[in-house]
Amino acid sequence: MQNFLKLYAWAGKWSDGSTARRVYLYRFLFVLTISLSSTSVANLPAGPWDISGDISDQRIESEQRTVNNTFTLSGHYDGGRFLVDMNPVKSEDEIAETAGWDGEFFYMIDRFPKFPGKGLPRDKALGYVEPSVFSRYATHALASVLLAFADDNQLSRLEKGQDLVILGDVRDYPEESNTYSVTHLSNGGVHIEALCPGLEVVATGAKVPIPEFPKGFTRWTYESNLTGFDQENNSGELSVQYRRFIPVRGKLVQKRAVSGKILFSRGEAVADFLPRITQDALTVLDYGNRPQLAPLYKTLGFADQNYMYKLTNHVWNFDRNVITAQFERRKAWLGSHKLTVAALDIHSDRLPVQRGHRTVIIICVVVLSLLMLWGLWLARKQISRNGIQ
Repeated sequence: MQNFLKLYAWAGKWSDGSTARRVYLYRFLFVLTISLSSTSVANLPAGPWDISGDISDQRIESEQRTVNNTFTLSGHYDGGRFLVDMNPVKSEDEIAETAGWDGEFFYMIDRFPKFPGKGLPRDKALGYVEPSVFSRYATHALASVLLAFADDNQLSRLEKGQDLVILGDVRDYPEESNTYSVTHLSNGGVHIEALCPGLEVVATGAKVPIPEFPKGFTRWTYESNLTGFDQENNSGELSVQYRRFIPVRGKLVQKRAVSGKILFSRGEAVADFLPRITQDALTVLDYGNRPQLAPLYKTLGFADQNYMYKLTNHVWNFDRNVITAQFERRKAWLGSHKLTVAALDIHSDRLPVQRGHRTVIIICVVVLSLLMLWGLWLARKQISRNGIQ
């Protein structure tokens, strides 16, 4: 507390010189507040970074058999936004992924052969647009990178249950009801644990209790660590570990073990963070309204509900008319199958929801800045009263 008073005293004396100094000080405090509210990955200094690395994904079939998948990583990172390529070195599915986050939407392209196999051409592709970096359709290897790039605001929303997170494309458990604990580590990394309810989702959509796990079970854990940062050479190394578990006959069994190293080096700024579309026509699945549509999963036999459309101009364009038309057709189909009114109460315009969250964040930042200025004013009064030097 004494140190804070001395800091306020210095700030007060420094700002006494002129109105311009006071304005500069208040601007400094406001910028500092904003900076603290949007910490970048592993507390790396601001600015563009080049990314490289290697990721290992082990699929554990049994104690005796493990399938090893390895990938290389490359791309760019800048203040929370990123564009990365994940290419298989040795992989069961031979999927190559390109993913980008522009601060508002997550974009991803899967490129894969029609039938998995080494050396076959990746002549099939599918695009995704999602409102969160916690992508359900990323591979486990890519998920370990996306979790590392989730900033403080996204992690806070995760912990408060404000984001729907179902990692993986099979919903065997009601993971929309997961709870999360997020711990920021002293080395600049983060530890996350997802606790899933002790329930299993069966073919009819019913949730059946798992007797051995009445209080739930650990569905997955994640940890990142800034293992080295060279200030002189502007380079860093981030290690990641991602583990997934399932309950089997009363025991918690690990089924996936992902680990890797992400290397950062100073790079040039990129024009945008959108994956490049090389196909003449790319089918895109848009999951912007996933929180409202998720309850329909499994009961109707769908992997997920989405807007489906094609991009034919090599550009990520959002044709709202096409998306709305797809939504209306799906809504009509659902209505013809006599679903409940509650299931159909879904809106198609997602952008105000996203902007609403941003508005709340901006208001909180402004309020926090005003509180800091008020605290500075009170401290100066106390300093003047007590004669602190």
